[in-house]
Amino acid sequence: MLRADRRAHAHGVSVRAQSAADKNDTKTLYACVRSLQPSRKKPFTAVQLDDGALAQTPLQCSGRWQQHFRNLLHGRDTRLAKLADDAWSARDSVQRQSAISQLPTIDELVERFAAVPAGNATGEDCLPGELFKVAPKTLATVTYPLFNKVFEWVQAPLRWKGGVW
Repeated sequence: MLRADRRAHAHGVSVRAQSAADKNDTKTLYACVRSLQPSRKKPFTAVQLDDGALAQTPLQCSGRWQQHFRNLLHGRDTRLAKLADDAWSARDSVQRQSAISQLPTIDELVERFAAVPAGNATGEDCLPGELFKVAPKTLATVTYPLFNKVFEWVQAPLRWKGGVW
C-alpha cells in the first residue's frame, strides 16, 4: 500500500511539474522538483563536552563552544556585541592618546617633504618628488589637517599603506 501511495504522489507531482513547465511557471516547477528530493538536513557536528561525553543537541554544542572561547579569553564575555564594544572602547582610549603624542608638527612635515628624493617615478598619489622639493612649506600647510584627521581616527587610509616613509 505504501508503495502505491508513493507512486501516486510522484505521478501527481510530475503532472503538476509538466503543467508548470508548459506554462513557463518556473516557481511551481522548482517547488515540484524540490518536493521529490529527499530533505537535506545539516549533519550534526560532534563536540566533546568537559566530562568527555558528546553533545547531543545544538544548544549543548553552542554552549560548549562559548565555554571554550571564554576560557581562551580568560573568562571574558564572548558575545559578539560585547567583544565589539570592548574593542572600540580600547581603541578610542589607548590608541588615540598614543597617536596624538606622535603627531608631527608642521616643521617636521616640511623637513620630511624636503627630504623626498627627486627624479623618481611618481607613486599612487601621482605627485612627483620635485613638487615636494619646490614647495615643502605649502604642501605641509595644506596636508597638515589631513594628517590630524588620520591621527584622530588612529587608522591610516588603505591606499597609504606600503609607502616609502
